[in-house]
Order: sequence, then structure tokens, then C-alpha cells
Amino acid sequence: MSIVLLVALAVAAQATQVPSPGTTTIAWGSCASDAKFPVQPIWAVMAASKPDAVVLLGDTPYIDSSELAKQLERRQAFFDREDVRALRAIAPFHCTWDDHDFGANDCDGRYPGKEHSREAFLHFQTGGPFGENEQGIYHSFREGPVEVFLLDTRWFSRTEEAEGEPGKFTLLGKQQWAWLERGLRASTAPFKVLACGMIWNDAVRPGKDDYWGAYRHERERLFRFLGREHVTGIVLVGGDIHRSRVVRHPTREVVGYEITELITSPLAQSVIPTADVIDPGLVWDVGVEQTCLVTQVTPTGTDHELKARFLDEKARELYATRILASHLQQSGATRATGAATFVDATGPSGTGILRASIYRPAGFDSSVSWPCLLFLHGMGECGTDGTKQLSVGLAPAILAHPERWPFVVIFPQKPAPEDEWEDHEAALLALLDCTIREQHVDPRRIAITGLSQGGHGAWELARRHPGRFVCAAPICGYPAPPARGWKDFDRARDWTIDAARSAASGIADALRGLPIWSAHGDADPAVPVEFTDVVVEALRARGATPTYERFAGVAHDAWIRAYGEPALAAWLRDRLGAR
Repeated sequence: MSIVLLVALAVAAQATQVPSPGTTTIAWGSCASDAKFPVQPIWAVMAASKPDAVVLLGDTPYIDSSELAKQLERRQAFFDREDVRALRAIAPFHCTWDDHDFGANDCDGRYPGKEHSREAFLHFQTGGPFGENEQGIYHSFREGPVEVFLLDTRWFSRTEEAEGEPGKFTLLGKQQWAWLERGLRASTAPFKVLACGMIWNDAVRPGKDDYWGAYRHERERLFRFLGREHVTGIVLVGGDIHRSRVVRHPTREVVGYEITELITSPLAQSVIPTADVIDPGLVWDVGVEQTCLVTQVTPTGTDHELKARFLDEKARELYATRILASHLQQSGATRATGAATFVDATGPSGTGILRASIYRPAGFDSSVSWPCLLFLHGMGECGTDGTKQLSVGLAPAILAHPERWPFVVIFPQKPAPEDEWEDHEAALLALLDCTIREQHVDPRRIAITGLSQGGHGAWELARRHPGRFVCAAPICGYPAPPARGWKDFDRARDWTIDAARSAASGIADALRGLPIWSAHGDADPAVPVEFTDVVVEALRARGATPTYERFAGVAHDAWIRAYGEPALAAWLRDRLGAR
């Protein structure tokens, strides 16, 4: 074993968390170029996690040819790497391909010679079966509570018409669709991971057309199937784009729960700056040249928890997120908790109707007046179903610790992501007044909070109506919306620090006397942390003393800590005089 590999293994072993007994660990990666990085310590990092399985999502290796001799030569060289052999000695490899090891850059199923690529691919694989009728390489495997469906998004793409979609191409092909639907119906795994080389969301560099968003009809078909068949536990994994990301898909209305997408790329390759594209559901993003994803699934009583950790070549944790299997199912759990309830509501007609849910805490008694909290959701929860706004942020925190939130809480739902909350100002105020009357709310004890787009809404509604609220708690919001709106949003052109600073001045003038609690992650890729910094600075310059939590290393989902830890709830109880 080489000195380089020995050192890499030692560093990784010191820094990587070893899974606890009963944990199922899978290491994931895509895009490994030996031309760019002859030395790749990321493999030792994966080995140090002691995986039960390794999943490679394509471009492992880069081949850029379907010529059989070239395919065999490049794959042989890849699997003969000392670091790859060391990892393969401790865990089975499960592989799919992407464009550069199927054919050439951004190619589809019409690429000539793809049967040679398949022959070479199968030569180096164990397990299977791979595909059917000598077509494709899709397959699945199960490790403990995790079943992984490794999809082939190259072989069939654009080779036939999508089923039920005249004039539109397929991505998966008829026979792969049938296999996937059979497998998902039959699976009993708490977590079912759908993995492929492509990404599942719509945020790609300009001109790119090999991603699920280019086959949106097929993605919608999948989501409709999951909802119709009550398939639980879905997590998406992708690669390809030379960035690592976490994206939440607003699928609650169709699937019954929100689906998380984990993107891991590259293992060892250049970062693509133009791939830094905003998606409405983007939670976290990083561009690092050597990264991998390690998922660890652990039983927790009657539930299972999936922890996803993104690591660099020195085994430093770049980001981590947790997902409970119990949250990935159609359920009425968000509608009630003990004696506490969520009830449907709408504002009065004539103001622009907003659907809403109203939370009434345990012990709700109409003979007394209650403090109230108005919560404004983010862009990903927009719609008209009346419940999607309960999937992210405050409602999950209330369900986890209802004792911390002894308030009536209003959860309005904004219909369209292109709108700002202030575009619905009249409807919001009418809904608030209606709640005061019907839910026995004390009009002198009302607070406002929100996250992301709702964080902006909290800043702006409080600025416009400071007398309506006794305090405000905007989370990872922005003081000024994009200059030209969201439909043709350009970050550099439309979202400047100067515009934010100007809007912050107006907010601070209006709110200098209002108690403020705000939070933002300093690693937020969606809303720059500086957009909260400038508001807090302006408030302090006017003599105000806002509470500001600037979470180190936290991405866009700062609301998980803000609402999940007891500090904000305690602060609100104090200001609202809650019992």
C-alpha cells in the first residue's frame, strides 16, 4: 500500500464518525477524474466511514467513448486504482452510469455503440440482474432498512415516446418504468432511495438538457405514482453537476410528504461555477473538488433516522441533515397532536382569499384570551391545498414540542411563489382579524415570524404595521425582494447588497422600538446572510437591541435550529405573556 494512501486512511479514520451498532451506512459519489486528480484521498474518507455498501452514480470513470476497447481499458484502470481497490475490499460496489461513462458529454440513448458500453460496464460488476432483455443497467439492492433503486437515465432517454404524453420523449423507457413501479409497490424498506446520475430538480447551468427537469412529465408521473400508491420513505439522490446540494421538493400535495434530494458531486473533478443556480427548494450548496456523501440509517424505537453527511477529502463535515422515516408518509399527523388541533380557515371574501390552518394549543379555552403567532412560510410551500405550509418550519417544531408553543398560531398559505407576502397584505390582515374574533385572540399579544420568503414577509409586514405586533422573528429572510421579481430572476442584477441596505434602513426606522429575534445561517446559498446582517446593523445603529443568531456553518434551513431549539420559543413566550 502506498504512503499516500496510508496517510489518507489515517487522516480519514481520525476525522470520520464510525457508525454505531445497528446502523446501516452507505457511501455515495459521482464524477472522478484521474486526469484532473491523480491522487484522490476521498476514497479513503469513504472507506473510513466503514460502509456496508458503496454507490457510484456515474462518470466513474470518465471515458467519453463507446468503443469497446476504450471502455474496457478505462474501466480496468479505474478499478485497478489502489484506493478504489482498498474500498472495494471492505464493501460491495453498486454502480450506474452517467454521460461520460455511457458515451459522451450530455448524450442520450441514441448514442451509437451503447451496447459496447453496457458490455464493458457488466464486465466489472457483481450482483444484478442489470436491466432486462439486454437493455439498460437499472437494478436495485437492499441493505437493512434501506432499499436503493439505481436508475438508468441514459439508455432509454429520447429513444421512445413517453407513455401517455404524445410528442414528448421518455427518460426511463417503458420497461424500466414497469420494473420501477413493481419494485416500489413490493418494497417494505423504511427508506426507499431513488438514485441516478442526473439531478432531479430544475436548477442546472444554462444550456444543459440532461436532467429530470427536461423530462418534467416523467418526474410528475413518478410523483403521482408515489402518491396514488401510498409509497412511503422516498429519498432522491443524484450527481453529475459538480456541486453538492440538498433540495426539498414541494411534493406534499401530490405525494403526501415533502421529498428531499441529496446531490453528491464531484468525487474528484473541477467545480462548475455556472451550476450554482438557485432552486426554490435549495437548502444547502457547496462547490468543492473532492466530496462524497455518507448516509447512516439507525433504528430509533419504532422509527428510523437517516443522517446524510457531506464530507470533503480531509473528512471534514461540510453539511449534515437528518430525515425520519415517519415523516415520509401520508398521514394526518400534522392535523392534530393530543388535545391540540389544527383547523382549516380562510379569511373573509373580498380581500383575496388565503387558505390557512389555525393551531390551537392543548388546553385551549374560549373563555380566555390567547396570545397569537402569525407564521409565513417560504417559497417551496406555496399552493392552495391548505396544508403544505405545515410541512416545513414552525409546525414540525410545534408537533415535536407542543409545550413550548402555548399560542394560537396562524399558518396562511400563499398561492404563488412569484408573489411576495406583501402582495397579499389585505388578505393577511383580514385573516388575522378573523382569527382574533373566532379564536379568542388578544389583539394586544400578536407576534409575526416567517422563514425565507416568509422571513422577508415578516420584516415587511412588521414594517408596514408595527402597531399590530408586539415582536417579530424573521428567519433567513431578505429586506428587499428582487428588483424585477422572481420570474426572470438574476442574482447579480436583481439582488444587490446596496438595495438590501436601503430597504434595511426603512425597516430599522419603523421597527427600532419593536423587539426583534432573527436568525440566519452564514453558509446560506439561497439568501445571503448579509441580507440579515444589514438589517441588524441598521437596527443597532438606531439604538435597538435585536437578538441575532448567526449560525456558523448552517445553510438555508436555519429554521430547523431557530424553531427546533428552545431559545426562540422562550423569547416569544416572554414577549407574548404566555402561560
